[in-house]
Amino acid sequence: MTVAGGGIGDLTATHVPAHPGHRVMLRESARELGDIGAGTQVSPNAMRLLLLWGLGPALRAIGVEPTAIIFRR
Repeated sequence: MTVAGGGIGDLTATHVPAHPGHRVMLRESARELGDIGAGTQVSPNAMRLLLLWGLGPALRAIGVEPTAIIFRR
């Protein structure tokens, strides 16, 4: 299986089948992965998967939790 791109969805699509032992190749044109954009908000359901995959300590080291949520119309 080949996945093209190194965004959050692409990395997830690579990790899931690779975990049970399938061979997966990730193709990305950037020379290295880095921060771009304003950030990503992760829903509770997605966070459960990231924690299940053992990413809790890394997420706690770089993540922030909002102090408030304001809905505007």
